Amino acid sequence: MIDVRIVEVVMVSSFLNSLVAALALLGIIRVNKKPNVMISTHSGMEEQSIGAELHLLVCLHNVIDVPCSINLIESCRGHGTFSLSVNTMHLIEYNERTAAQLLYRRDITHMLVGGEWKQISDAFEAYRSKVAFSMRHSTTISFFFNMYEDICGRAKEVDASMIVLPYHMLYRADGKMQVRNLAIRKLNQRVISHAPCPVGIIINRGLGGTTLRSAAHMSHNRNVLGLFFGGPSDREAVTLGGRLAEHPNISFTLVNFLFTRPNNRPEQARPRVSSNTARVRKSQQKSTPKLNSFAENEKALDQMFLDSFRGKHEKNRRVFYEERIVKTKQNLVATLQALDAECTLFIVGQGQSLAAAGLMMSTECPELGPVGDLLAHSYSSITSSVLVVIQSSSHKSFPHES
Repeated sequence: MIDVRIVEVVMVSSFLNSLVAALALLGIIRVNKKPNVMISTHSGMEEQSIGAELHLLVCLHNVIDVPCSINLIESCRGHGTFSLSVNTMHLIEYNERTAAQLLYRRDITHMLVGGEWKQISDAFEAYRSKVAFSMRHSTTISFFFNMYEDICGRAKEVDASMIVLPYHMLYRADGKMQVRNLAIRKLNQRVISHAPCPVGIIINRGLGGTTLRSAAHMSHNRNVLGLFFGGPSDREAVTLGGRLAEHPNISFTLVNFLFTRPNNRPEQARPRVSSNTARVRKSQQKSTPKLNSFAENEKALDQMFLDSFRGKHEKNRRVFYEERIVKTKQNLVATLQALDAECTLFIVGQGQSLAAAGLMMSTECPELGPVGDLLAHSYSSITSSVLVVIQSSSHKSFPHES
Protein backbone atom coordinates (compact mmCIF):
# COMPACT_ATOMS: atom_id res chain seq x y z
CA MET A 1 0.00 0.00 0.00
CA ILE A 2 1.34 3.44 -0.96
CA ASP A 3 2.12 5.74 1.95
CA VAL A 4 -0.06 8.88 1.90
CA ARG A 5 2.88 10.98 3.01
CA ILE A 6 4.95 9.80 0.04
CA VAL A 7 2.12 10.76 -2.33
CA GLU A 8 1.91 14.21 -0.77
CA VAL A 9 5.65 14.73 -1.08
CA VAL A 10 5.57 13.68 -4.74
CA MET A 11 2.67 16.00 -5.52
CA VAL A 12 4.27 19.00 -3.78
CA SER A 13 7.59 18.30 -5.49
CA SER A 14 5.86 18.08 -8.87
CA PHE A 15 4.07 21.38 -8.30
CA LEU A 16 7.24 23.17 -7.21
CA ASN A 17 9.08 21.68 -10.18
CA SER A 18 6.44 22.99 -12.58
CA LEU A 19 6.42 26.44 -10.97
CA VAL A 20 10.21 26.83 -11.00
CA ALA A 21 10.45 25.60 -14.60
CA ALA A 22 7.71 27.95 -15.76
CA LEU A 23 9.29 30.94 -14.01
CA ALA A 24 12.64 30.07 -15.55
CA LEU A 25 11.05 29.87 -19.00
CA LEU A 26 9.32 33.21 -18.49
CA GLY A 27 12.66 34.73 -17.51
CA ILE A 28 14.22 33.46 -20.74
CA ILE A 29 11.34 34.88 -22.75
CA ARG A 30 11.70 38.30 -21.13
CA VAL A 31 15.43 38.57 -21.84
CA ASN A 32 14.72 39.88 -25.33
CA LYS A 33 12.00 42.35 -24.30
CA LYS A 34 13.90 45.56 -23.36
CA PRO A 35 11.96 46.19 -20.13
CA ASN A 36 13.72 49.39 -19.11
CA VAL A 37 11.44 52.35 -18.40
CA MET A 38 12.05 55.12 -20.89
CA ILE A 39 12.91 58.64 -19.76
CA SER A 40 12.72 60.47 -23.07
CA THR A 41 9.31 61.54 -24.34
CA HIS A 42 7.75 61.85 -27.76
CA SER A 43 7.22 65.39 -29.02
CA GLY A 44 3.51 64.64 -29.46
CA MET A 45 1.13 64.71 -32.41
CA GLU A 46 0.62 68.45 -31.95
CA GLU A 47 4.16 69.10 -33.19
CA GLN A 48 3.75 66.95 -36.31
CA SER A 49 2.64 68.19 -39.71
CA ILE A 50 -0.57 66.93 -41.30
CA GLY A 51 1.26 64.60 -43.67
CA ALA A 52 3.60 63.12 -41.03
CA GLU A 53 3.39 59.38 -40.46
CA LEU A 54 1.22 58.40 -37.51
CA HIS A 55 2.58 55.49 -35.45
CA LEU A 56 -0.04 53.77 -33.28
CA LEU A 57 0.55 51.12 -30.63
CA VAL A 58 -2.89 49.59 -29.98
CA CYS A 59 -3.11 47.25 -26.97
CA LEU A 60 -5.89 44.81 -26.14
CA HIS A 61 -6.62 42.14 -23.54
CA ASN A 62 -9.08 39.75 -25.20
CA VAL A 63 -11.41 39.17 -28.14
CA ILE A 64 -13.98 41.71 -26.92
CA ASP A 65 -11.44 44.49 -27.59
CA VAL A 66 -10.82 43.50 -31.23
CA PRO A 67 -13.78 45.20 -33.02
CA CYS A 68 -13.16 48.53 -31.28
CA SER A 69 -9.39 48.33 -31.92
CA ILE A 70 -9.79 47.60 -35.62
CA ASN A 71 -12.44 50.29 -35.98
CA LEU A 72 -10.22 52.88 -34.33
CA ILE A 73 -7.32 51.88 -36.59
CA GLU A 74 -9.58 52.14 -39.63
CA SER A 75 -10.66 55.62 -38.50
CA CYS A 76 -7.03 56.75 -38.48
CA ARG A 77 -6.35 55.42 -41.97
CA GLY A 78 -7.39 58.59 -43.78
CA HIS A 79 -7.07 58.88 -47.54
CA GLY A 80 -4.54 57.29 -49.89
CA THR A 81 -1.74 59.76 -49.19
CA PHE A 82 -2.13 59.55 -45.43
CA SER A 83 0.79 57.80 -43.71
CA LEU A 84 -0.05 55.28 -40.99
CA SER A 85 1.92 52.57 -39.21
CA VAL A 86 0.21 50.32 -36.66
CA ASN A 87 1.49 47.87 -34.08
CA THR A 88 -1.06 45.84 -32.15
CA MET A 89 -0.17 44.17 -28.85
CA HIS A 90 -2.11 41.36 -27.18
CA LEU A 91 -1.61 41.62 -23.40
CA ILE A 92 -1.72 38.28 -21.54
CA GLU A 93 -1.47 38.13 -17.78
CA TYR A 94 1.09 35.67 -16.42
CA ASN A 95 -0.58 33.44 -13.82
CA GLU A 96 -0.81 29.78 -12.83
CA ARG A 97 -2.89 28.89 -15.88
CA THR A 98 -0.58 30.53 -18.41
CA ALA A 99 2.46 29.19 -16.53
CA ALA A 100 1.21 25.63 -16.99
CA GLN A 101 0.58 26.20 -20.70
CA LEU A 102 4.03 27.72 -21.13
CA LEU A 103 5.68 24.77 -19.41
CA TYR A 104 4.20 22.15 -21.71
CA ARG A 105 4.87 23.97 -24.98
CA ARG A 106 7.73 22.13 -26.62
CA ASP A 107 8.34 24.62 -29.44
CA ILE A 108 9.31 27.99 -27.97
CA THR A 109 8.41 29.71 -31.27
CA HIS A 110 4.78 28.70 -30.68
CA MET A 111 4.65 29.39 -26.99
CA LEU A 112 1.79 31.91 -27.10
CA VAL A 113 -0.98 30.94 -24.73
CA GLY A 114 -4.61 31.67 -24.09
CA GLY A 115 -7.69 30.28 -25.82
CA GLU A 116 -8.34 33.62 -27.56
CA TRP A 117 -4.84 34.16 -28.94
CA LYS A 118 -5.52 32.54 -32.33
CA GLN A 119 -8.82 34.37 -32.79
CA ILE A 120 -7.16 37.71 -32.12
CA SER A 121 -4.17 36.96 -34.32
CA ASP A 122 -6.36 35.76 -37.20
CA ALA A 123 -8.64 38.82 -36.95
CA PHE A 124 -5.74 41.26 -37.25
CA GLU A 125 -4.14 39.22 -40.02
CA ALA A 126 -7.40 39.29 -41.98
CA TYR A 127 -7.64 43.06 -41.57
CA ARG A 128 -3.96 43.58 -42.41
CA SER A 129 -4.40 41.75 -45.71
CA LYS A 130 -6.98 44.35 -46.80
CA VAL A 131 -5.04 47.53 -46.03
CA ALA A 132 -2.04 49.18 -47.62
CA PHE A 133 -0.28 50.51 -44.53
CA SER A 134 2.27 48.75 -42.32
CA MET A 135 0.71 46.64 -39.56
CA ARG A 136 2.35 44.18 -37.16
CA HIS A 137 0.89 42.09 -34.34
CA SER A 138 2.70 40.91 -31.21
CA THR A 139 1.93 39.34 -27.84
CA THR A 140 3.37 39.95 -24.39
CA ILE A 141 3.05 37.69 -21.35
CA SER A 142 3.74 39.46 -18.06
CA PHE A 143 2.50 40.02 -14.55
CA PHE A 144 0.11 42.97 -14.53
CA PHE A 145 2.30 44.92 -12.11
CA ASN A 146 5.21 45.15 -14.58
CA MET A 147 3.44 44.78 -17.91
CA TYR A 148 3.82 48.54 -18.41
CA GLU A 149 7.54 47.95 -19.02
CA ASP A 150 6.77 45.82 -22.08
CA ILE A 151 4.24 48.34 -23.41
CA CYS A 152 6.47 51.38 -22.91
CA GLY A 153 9.48 49.53 -24.28
CA ARG A 154 7.55 48.56 -27.39
CA ALA A 155 6.29 52.14 -27.81
CA LYS A 156 9.84 53.43 -27.70
CA GLU A 157 11.02 50.75 -30.12
CA VAL A 158 8.44 51.64 -32.78
CA ASP A 159 8.57 55.41 -32.06
CA ALA A 160 4.85 55.43 -31.28
CA SER A 161 2.88 58.64 -31.70
CA MET A 162 0.28 57.31 -29.26
CA ILE A 163 -0.41 54.23 -27.12
CA VAL A 164 -4.06 53.12 -27.08
CA LEU A 165 -5.24 51.14 -24.04
CA PRO A 166 -8.65 49.58 -23.26
CA TYR A 167 -10.58 51.02 -20.32
CA HIS A 168 -10.86 48.88 -17.20
CA MET A 169 -14.67 48.87 -17.42
CA LEU A 170 -17.02 47.32 -19.97
CA TYR A 171 -20.28 48.70 -21.34
CA ARG A 172 -23.26 46.47 -20.63
CA ALA A 173 -26.45 46.08 -22.63
CA ASP A 174 -28.40 48.00 -19.97
CA GLY A 175 -26.19 51.07 -20.43
CA LYS A 176 -24.21 50.60 -17.22
CA MET A 177 -20.45 50.29 -16.90
CA GLN A 178 -19.08 47.14 -15.27
CA VAL A 179 -15.55 46.62 -13.93
CA ARG A 180 -13.70 44.01 -15.99
CA ASN A 181 -10.52 43.93 -13.91
CA LEU A 182 -9.20 46.54 -11.47
CA ALA A 183 -5.65 45.41 -12.29
CA ILE A 184 -6.18 46.85 -15.78
CA ARG A 185 -6.77 50.30 -14.30
CA LYS A 186 -3.52 50.10 -12.33
CA LEU A 187 -1.74 48.97 -15.50
CA ASN A 188 -3.15 51.95 -17.40
CA GLN A 189 -1.98 54.32 -14.66
CA ARG A 190 1.54 52.92 -14.78
CA VAL A 191 1.66 53.20 -18.57
CA ILE A 192 0.53 56.84 -18.40
CA SER A 193 3.19 57.57 -15.77
CA HIS A 194 6.05 56.05 -17.81
CA ALA A 195 4.93 56.36 -21.46
CA PRO A 196 7.34 57.98 -23.95
CA CYS A 197 4.38 59.38 -25.92
CA PRO A 198 0.73 60.40 -25.44
CA VAL A 199 -1.65 57.71 -24.19
CA GLY A 200 -5.25 57.16 -25.26
CA ILE A 201 -7.76 55.33 -23.03
CA ILE A 202 -10.68 54.03 -25.10
CA ILE A 203 -14.08 53.67 -23.40
CA ASN A 204 -15.86 51.38 -25.81
CA ARG A 205 -19.64 51.66 -26.12
CA GLY A 206 -20.07 49.74 -29.34
CA LEU A 207 -17.44 51.33 -31.58
CA GLY A 208 -17.05 48.66 -34.23
CA GLY A 209 -19.93 46.54 -32.97
CA THR A 210 -19.65 43.38 -30.90
CA THR A 211 -18.45 40.91 -33.51
CA LEU A 212 -15.21 40.63 -35.44
CA ARG A 213 -16.97 40.87 -38.80
CA SER A 214 -18.62 44.21 -38.01
CA ALA A 215 -15.23 45.82 -37.46
CA ALA A 216 -13.82 44.93 -40.88
CA HIS A 217 -15.17 47.99 -42.72
CA MET A 218 -16.48 51.44 -41.94
CA SER A 219 -19.43 51.63 -44.30
CA HIS A 220 -21.30 54.61 -42.86
CA ASN A 221 -20.49 58.14 -41.84
CA ARG A 222 -19.30 58.82 -38.33
CA ASN A 223 -19.50 62.03 -36.33
CA VAL A 224 -16.47 62.57 -34.12
CA LEU A 225 -16.47 65.43 -31.62
CA GLY A 226 -13.29 66.87 -30.15
CA LEU A 227 -13.96 68.66 -26.86
CA PHE A 228 -11.50 71.49 -26.21
CA PHE A 229 -11.15 73.01 -22.75
CA GLY A 230 -7.49 73.99 -22.97
CA GLY A 231 -4.14 72.47 -22.06
CA PRO A 232 -1.62 70.10 -23.68
CA SER A 233 -3.83 66.98 -23.51
CA ASP A 234 -6.73 68.79 -25.16
CA ARG A 235 -4.44 70.01 -27.93
CA GLU A 236 -3.26 66.44 -28.54
CA ALA A 237 -6.87 65.19 -28.59
CA VAL A 238 -8.00 67.76 -31.16
CA THR A 239 -4.91 67.10 -33.28
CA LEU A 240 -5.85 63.42 -33.43
CA GLY A 241 -9.41 64.41 -34.34
CA GLY A 242 -8.04 66.39 -37.27
CA ARG A 243 -6.20 63.25 -38.38
CA LEU A 244 -9.43 61.24 -38.26
CA ALA A 245 -11.12 63.87 -40.42
CA GLU A 246 -8.85 62.80 -43.29
CA HIS A 247 -11.00 59.66 -43.55
CA PRO A 248 -13.71 60.11 -46.23
CA ASN A 249 -16.44 58.70 -43.96
CA ILE A 250 -15.65 60.76 -40.87
CA SER A 251 -16.69 64.30 -40.01
CA PHE A 252 -14.95 66.03 -37.12
CA THR A 253 -16.27 68.93 -35.06
CA LEU A 254 -14.01 70.90 -32.74
CA VAL A 255 -16.17 72.12 -29.85
CA ASN A 256 -14.39 74.94 -28.02
CA PHE A 257 -15.78 75.51 -24.52
CA LEU A 258 -15.72 79.09 -23.30
CA PHE A 259 -16.07 79.82 -19.59
CA THR A 260 -17.97 82.86 -18.41
CA ARG A 261 -16.39 85.23 -15.90
CA PRO A 262 -18.25 87.39 -13.35
CA ASN A 263 -18.64 90.12 -15.95
CA ASN A 264 -20.44 87.55 -18.15
CA ARG A 265 -17.78 87.70 -20.82
CA PRO A 266 -16.40 84.37 -22.06
CA GLU A 267 -12.90 83.74 -20.75
CA GLN A 268 -11.60 82.57 -24.11
CA ALA A 269 -13.84 84.66 -26.34
CA ARG A 270 -11.41 86.97 -28.08
CA PRO A 271 -10.67 87.92 -31.67
CA ARG A 272 -8.60 85.49 -33.68
CA VAL A 273 -5.00 86.54 -34.05
CA SER A 274 -2.32 85.43 -36.43
CA SER A 275 0.44 83.06 -35.33
CA ASN A 276 2.99 85.89 -35.56
CA THR A 277 0.92 88.12 -33.28
CA ALA A 278 0.51 85.25 -30.83
CA ARG A 279 4.26 84.70 -30.80
CA VAL A 280 4.82 88.40 -30.07
CA ARG A 281 2.34 88.23 -27.20
CA LYS A 282 4.03 85.12 -25.88
CA SER A 283 7.41 86.90 -26.04
CA GLN A 284 5.95 89.89 -24.19
CA GLN A 285 4.63 87.58 -21.51
CA LYS A 286 8.09 86.14 -21.00
CA SER A 287 9.52 89.61 -20.54
CA THR A 288 6.83 90.69 -18.08
CA PRO A 289 7.16 88.86 -14.75
CA LYS A 290 3.54 89.58 -13.81
CA LEU A 291 2.25 87.72 -16.86
CA ASN A 292 4.94 85.09 -16.96
CA SER A 293 2.85 82.31 -15.42
CA PHE A 294 2.05 78.83 -16.53
CA ALA A 295 -1.66 79.63 -16.92
CA GLU A 296 -1.01 82.62 -19.16
CA ASN A 297 1.46 80.68 -21.28
CA GLU A 298 -1.05 77.86 -21.69
CA LYS A 299 -3.74 80.32 -22.80
CA ALA A 300 -1.39 81.72 -25.41
CA LEU A 301 -0.48 78.24 -26.62
CA ASP A 302 -4.17 77.27 -26.75
CA GLN A 303 -5.01 80.33 -28.87
CA MET A 304 -2.09 79.69 -31.21
CA PHE A 305 -3.16 76.08 -31.55
CA LEU A 306 -6.79 76.93 -32.36
CA ASP A 307 -5.71 79.47 -34.99
CA SER A 308 -3.28 77.00 -36.52
CA PHE A 309 -5.78 74.12 -36.49
CA ARG A 310 -8.51 76.14 -38.18
CA GLY A 311 -6.03 77.39 -40.77
CA LYS A 312 -4.79 73.88 -41.59
CA HIS A 313 -8.27 72.41 -42.00
CA GLU A 314 -10.20 75.34 -43.49
CA LYS A 315 -10.38 73.57 -46.87
CA ASN A 316 -11.62 70.30 -45.40
CA ARG A 317 -15.42 70.26 -45.64
CA ARG A 318 -15.61 67.50 -43.03
CA VAL A 319 -14.08 69.66 -40.29
CA PHE A 320 -16.32 72.05 -38.33
CA TYR A 321 -15.83 74.49 -35.47
CA GLU A 322 -18.28 75.38 -32.69
CA GLU A 323 -18.14 77.39 -29.49
CA ARG A 324 -20.18 76.56 -26.42
CA ILE A 325 -20.61 78.84 -23.41
CA VAL A 326 -20.27 77.11 -20.03
CA LYS A 327 -21.45 78.80 -16.83
CA THR A 328 -21.92 76.01 -14.28
CA LYS A 329 -21.16 72.33 -13.79
CA GLN A 330 -24.80 71.50 -14.47
CA ASN A 331 -24.64 73.50 -17.69
CA LEU A 332 -21.54 71.55 -18.75
CA VAL A 333 -23.19 68.17 -18.08
CA ALA A 334 -26.33 69.19 -20.01
CA THR A 335 -24.21 70.39 -22.95
CA LEU A 336 -22.27 67.11 -23.10
CA GLN A 337 -25.50 65.10 -23.00
CA ALA A 338 -26.92 67.20 -25.85
CA LEU A 339 -23.76 66.67 -27.94
CA ASP A 340 -23.95 62.93 -27.29
CA ALA A 341 -27.10 62.72 -29.40
CA GLU A 342 -25.17 63.74 -32.54
CA CYS A 343 -21.94 61.90 -31.83
CA THR A 344 -20.34 58.49 -32.43
CA LEU A 345 -17.03 59.13 -30.70
CA PHE A 346 -15.87 61.81 -28.26
CA ILE A 347 -12.18 62.68 -28.26
CA VAL A 348 -11.18 64.64 -25.18
CA GLY A 349 -8.08 65.55 -23.21
CA GLN A 350 -7.89 66.02 -19.47
CA GLY A 351 -9.48 69.49 -19.47
CA GLN A 352 -6.84 71.10 -17.26
CA SER A 353 -8.40 74.57 -17.60
CA LEU A 354 -11.55 73.46 -15.75
CA ALA A 355 -9.78 73.99 -12.43
CA ALA A 356 -8.91 77.60 -13.28
CA ALA A 357 -12.51 78.21 -14.32
CA GLY A 358 -13.84 76.88 -11.01
CA LEU A 359 -15.63 73.97 -12.71
CA MET A 360 -13.43 71.14 -11.45
CA MET A 361 -15.57 68.13 -10.57
CA SER A 362 -14.83 65.22 -8.28
CA THR A 363 -13.45 62.25 -10.19
CA GLU A 364 -13.36 58.51 -9.60
CA CYS A 365 -10.59 58.09 -12.15
CA PRO A 366 -8.27 61.14 -11.93
CA GLU A 367 -6.09 59.76 -14.73
CA LEU A 368 -8.95 60.55 -17.14
CA GLY A 369 -9.41 64.13 -16.00
CA PRO A 370 -12.81 65.56 -14.94
CA VAL A 371 -14.41 65.52 -18.40
CA GLY A 372 -13.11 62.08 -19.38
CA ASP A 373 -14.24 60.70 -16.04
CA LEU A 374 -17.71 62.22 -16.49
CA LEU A 375 -18.07 60.80 -20.00
CA ALA A 376 -16.83 57.37 -18.92
CA HIS A 377 -19.30 56.63 -16.15
CA SER A 378 -22.89 55.46 -16.25
CA TYR A 379 -24.38 58.37 -14.29
CA SER A 380 -23.63 60.76 -17.15
CA SER A 381 -26.08 58.88 -19.47
CA ILE A 382 -23.54 59.12 -22.31
CA THR A 383 -23.92 56.42 -24.97
CA SER A 384 -21.08 57.36 -27.34
CA SER A 385 -17.63 55.85 -27.16
CA VAL A 386 -14.90 58.04 -25.68
CA LEU A 387 -11.19 58.33 -26.36
CA VAL A 388 -9.36 60.19 -23.59
CA VAL A 389 -5.97 61.44 -24.81
CA ILE A 390 -3.38 62.12 -22.12
CA GLN A 391 -0.28 64.05 -23.08
CA SER A 392 2.75 62.28 -21.64
CA SER A 393 4.20 65.30 -19.83
CA SER A 394 0.90 66.31 -18.18
CA HIS A 395 0.76 63.43 -15.69
CA LYS A 396 3.83 61.90 -14.08
CA SER A 397 2.25 59.63 -11.49
CA PHE A 398 -1.05 58.61 -9.93
CA PRO A 399 -1.94 57.21 -6.51
CA HIS A 400 -2.51 53.48 -6.75
CA GLU A 401 -2.11 50.46 -4.57
CA SER A 402 1.18 48.68 -4.57
